[in-house]
Amino acid sequence: MADWRADPGDYTDFFLARLSLNVRKQAFDKHDSKKKEIKMKTQIKKDQIEEALELLNAAAQEKKEEVFELLGDKYEHLKEFFESAAHNGAAIAGQTKEQIAKSLHQEEKKLKEVAAELDEKVHKDPWAFMGGVALGSLVLGLILGRKK
Repeated sequence: MADWRADPGDYTDFFLARLSLNVRKQAFDKHDSKKKEIKMKTQIKKDQIEEALELLNAAAQEKKEEVFELLGDKYEHLKEFFESAAHNGAAIAGQTKEQIAKSLHQEEKKLKEVAAELDEKVHKDPWAFMGGVALGSLVLGLILGRKK
């Protein structure tokens, strides 16, 4: 005959699952309340910062002209310095550009002279250069054609 009473282990698993679910819910609720608390504190700090900025803006509007006069007097020598530095920088850039142009022109002349000398040597003794090119091509072909 079958016993009508259920196995106590079935209920134990159910109660343990229910208890685990309750513990998780409490932990989530606790985490959620901390999150809300942090959000509230952040909002309060944000409001305080906004109030401080409004006060600073109001004070700045009241003293705007006075501040501009003080800054203008105090930093006028810096303005002059930067203007002179910009002028000197433009002059130096112009000189540098001229020097680079001269250097490039001189290097171009040297390159043309070397090319003319090489052309003369190749016309005097072409077989030596052809042998050098053949040897170089052979070495390059061996290096590139080698299997790894």
